[in-house]
Order: sequence, then structure tokens, then C-alpha cells
Amino acid sequence: MKRLKESWLSKLFYNDMVVKILSVVVAVIGWFLVAMIVDPEAEATIYNIPVRVAVEGSSLQNLGLNVVGGENQTVNVRVKGKRYQIGTLTPDDFNAVAYPTSVTAPGEYQLEVFVQKADTTKEFEVLSGSLEQITVRFDRIATKTFDLAAEVGGLNLASGYIRSDPVATASPKQITITGPEQNVNRVGKCVVRAEVSEELSKTLSVNGTLEILDADGQPLEPEENKFILSSEKFAVTIPVLKQKMLPLTFDYLNVPAGFSTDQLVCRMSSESIQVAAPVEVIDNMTELKVGYVDFKQLDLNYTKEFEIELPTGFINSTNLTKITVSFDTSGFTSKNTWISKDNLKIVNVPDGYRAKVVTRAINSVRIIGSEENLVGISYQDVVGEIDMMNTSVAEEGQYTVPVTVKFPSKSGVWAVGEYTAVVSVQSE
Repeated sequence: MKRLKESWLSKLFYNDMVVKILSVVVAVIGWFLVAMIVDPEAEATIYNIPVRVAVEGSSLQNLGLNVVGGENQTVNVRVKGKRYQIGTLTPDDFNAVAYPTSVTAPGEYQLEVFVQKADTTKEFEVLSGSLEQITVRFDRIATKTFDLAAEVGGLNLASGYIRSDPVATASPKQITITGPEQNVNRVGKCVVRAEVSEELSKTLSVNGTLEILDADGQPLEPEENKFILSSEKFAVTIPVLKQKMLPLTFDYLNVPAGFSTDQLVCRMSSESIQVAAPVEVIDNMTELKVGYVDFKQLDLNYTKEFEIELPTGFINSTNLTKITVSFDTSGFTSKNTWISKDNLKIVNVPDGYRAKVVTRAINSVRIIGSEENLVGISYQDVVGEIDMMNTSVAEEGQYTVPVTVKFPSKSGVWAVGEYTAVVSVQSE
């Protein structure tokens, strides 16, 4: 039996795995005895303990200041204590605090760091920190709003098309930047940039990238400058306009009854204009009206200058701003006549009133027409129509009202000038 036991033990000690395990166990026991009995204390370094800047309770709020740089610093701490205890320490076991007591204005300050145990019941000693001071920047928080400019690269337009200035859009069409006052004050311009590779024949909106620039045109990185932006998505709208040559036209006012304006020889200093506008608008236009020629002003050798006013969204490609309209009246002549009281006719008298003409006659009525048409015209052919519909009658009395000159029995003749008559209005 004794031999059997010796054989078993001999085999056990000749097993390499068993010997390795026993060696580890003996080493651990040895280390534990040394640590607990022979040398129970030791020193160690705890790394990456975050430093908190103690803003609460300080004068920073009264000064309107905030931490804008250096707030995420860490320190390493050297500690001494029981081996078994300091071996389990982590950064959570410490409070590292910097007090901004010396801060009185915006700027950078060196703040002393104080490291303490988070749990005072633990038996170890804080020997020193790797940093006695940290650099922290303080500033006021400012907010400013900037218009968005737009820049487009690689733009290629189809033939016959032009573009107007690209428009940058966010929500709304401006951007608000919030951040350290010193940094925000450096912002000079906000640009949305976009690249377009396709050939354009219509208005296009594409996503863009915001670039914040200082007064010298140098970029300012939002993250680096601690900017908070009111929008994160930006676009650029590129208005593409179609060019078209439009005839210039005008209309007539107060054309005499039976008179054909084709009899007039008209000359225009420019008969057409090249404009550009959105495709859906300009494709439906066949002409551009510049205004009106009033027969009440159409005297011999009449000339009138018209300002060219384009609809909203149009571009004047030829920069033509005015045109002159004139008439060749060499085939016409003029004469003066008058309107008798009997030929002053009142129409459209308001209900409940009656009216009569006070004016005895209208003298020096200038009329225009061909020599053939004017031959034989007398005062009996001239009627002055007084339309009370265009007069506001509120009470009895006399009213000065406009008179429209008409030629009921003649054609190709018109009166030049403005004429009035006095009418007496009475209640019925």
C-alpha cells in the first residue's frame, strides 16, 4: 500500500501542468504574505481624472462669463495606501476641481487644480497631481444673425439661357450663430457653396455646404470655434432664365368712334427688346406693352417717351430703359371750334336728382383730322357729353365735371385737350 502511494505522488510531481499550477499558487500566497505582513503599503498613479471647473457659486454668472475652452482637461494623481486598496482605485474615486476665483473678465486664466478623495472613508493618501494648474478660457456667449451668400462652381448653361444671382437658403434665408463672443465677433461672412456639373435649362436647387469666413476671408471651423448654428442643412437655388426677343407695343385711349388707328403712321425708337425670365412665364408672352397713347393728347407732331417697366423676375438683357413713340401727322390738320350749350348733353344723372348745364358754351375746342374730314365741320357737329356717373353727387349744388368731345355725324376726327363744364344738381 505504501508503495502505491509513493508511486501516485511521484507521478503527480512529474506532471508539468500540475507543477505550473502549484508554482502560481505558491507565488500568489507569497505575494499576499509580503503585501499584508512584510510590506503592506505601496504607491500608485491613477490616470485621466477629469477636472471640473467650479462655475457654480462663483462670480462668473454675474459677469456673464462662461467656460469656452479648456473644460475637458484631466490630471494624473499619485497616491499612497494599502496595496489591496489602491490597486482597485479608478478616476471615479477622486474629485479634481479648479476654482475660477481670479477670473474678472474674458480671457485665458491659469487655475489651480485641487484633487481630493471622493470617498473619505477609504484609507489612502493623495500625494500629488501631474498638473498643478490648467489653462481655461472664459468668454461671454453672443448670438448674431447673418445673411447667407451663395457661390456656385462648375455652372454650365444651355444655349439661349442666362442665370441671375444664385440664392442661398436655410430655414429661414439667414443663419444665426451662437458661441463665444470673441469668436462670433470674428465672423465676417457666411457663404453656402455648391457644385453643379449638369447643363442647366431651368431653375435648379441643390444642397450646399456652409462656410463661415472672417473679415479676411479665412475660414472659421464651427467645431473649433464652438459655434452653435441655427440650421444644419443648406441649399443653393440657381434661377435659370430663358432669353426672348419681345415686340414692344402700346394701346390707345379715347379712340373716336369709327376711327381706325391704322390710319396713323407711328414710329418707335425701338420696336423690340430682349428680356430673360423664368421659362414658364416667358413662353406665354408674345409682346411687352409699354403704355398708352391718349387721343386727348394726340396733337400734330405728337411725341411721347415711355419708361420700360419689366414684370417682377424679368431681366433687361439689352439694358433698354426708354423708348420714344412719335407720329407722322403730315396728312392731318387742325382747327378750332366750340360747343354750344344746346350740344352739352348730360347722361347718367343719379337717381333722385335732376341736373342742368350752367356753362353757356365751351370755346376754343381744338380738333384734329384730315383736311377732307375737317371740311364742313361746324359747331353743330360737335357734342360735349357730360357723364355724371364719374361724379360723386352727395348734395344739391353746382359741380365742375369733365366733358367728352364727340362727333356723332363725322368720323376720322378727334378733339385734343381736357374740357369741363359746370352743372347744377337739384333734388327731385
